[in-house]
Amino acid sequence: MSYEQDLMLLESVLDRTTALDPLGALRGAMVVQARAPIDLTKVAFGIDSNIFLRLANAPRSEDLLDFLAVHPAPLILPSQAVQEFWNNRKTITTISDDLKSRFAALSKAVGSVDANFGEFERRFGELLSEFEAEFGYLYHGQILDRVVKMLELLKEKAHCYSVPRSRFAAYAKQRKLARTPPGFEDKGDGDFYVWVDFLYGLLVCRHNSSAQQFEHIVLLTDDTKKDWSSYGIPHPVLTAEVQSLFDVPFSIWGLNAFSERVKKFYAGQ
Repeated sequence: MSYEQDLMLLESVLDRTTALDPLGALRGAMVVQARAPIDLTKVAFGIDSNIFLRLANAPRSEDLLDFLAVHPAPLILPSQAVQEFWNNRKTITTISDDLKSRFAALSKAVGSVDANFGEFERRFGELLSEFEAEFGYLYHGQILDRVVKMLELLKEKAHCYSVPRSRFAAYAKQRKLARTPPGFEDKGDGDFYVWVDFLYGLLVCRHNSSAQQFEHIVLLTDDTKKDWSSYGIPHPVLTAEVQSLFDVPFSIWGLNAFSERVKKFYAGQ
């Protein structure tokens, strides 16, 4: 199948000219069932931008990257996530510097007149430290080597595809008006393009003879808005779209859940 045929198939699902089973996906989301253990080696993974931002500095990041480096099934890095990595990196740097400056001014103003400000200052300082620990590595020189190594690994291992933006822009608009996931909680269309770049990458990999076939699809994201998932259960419409295209189960895992599964995977070897 050609790239053009893959794009047409994806469009047919987004436009609902290909039949979906949203009711079946809804029932599956509502009924909690015991699932068979997942073989991680047969999972096709996608990486959302928020995971991409944190992966190099996550707890047990070396284990996670080592796992991804030899993972036989497809690893998809949506092109939109690459764009958002850089955009968010610059934004986080600006926000962190701005927060520090404003907090220093607030401390000086309030601390001089309110003897009880000390506890608030301590707690707010802790929050700033948590923010910097979570995202500050993006511009700390001592962590930069880890980020570069992560990018080199993904350049070698991940499949990074884009759908034509002008061709899919109308679908983004229609889906937002109808509150079709993902992205109806956001002003922009970034989440929509993360999703369709991910699905398109999977379609391309499915026809690549060198890529191992997969039995499960997992999107790694720490976005907990309901237009992605609720309590770790993917929005049924997203599940229905995946099942229409690939006829395999679909899951959404946060970074912590992924890390725990990789830990158990290594422990079981």
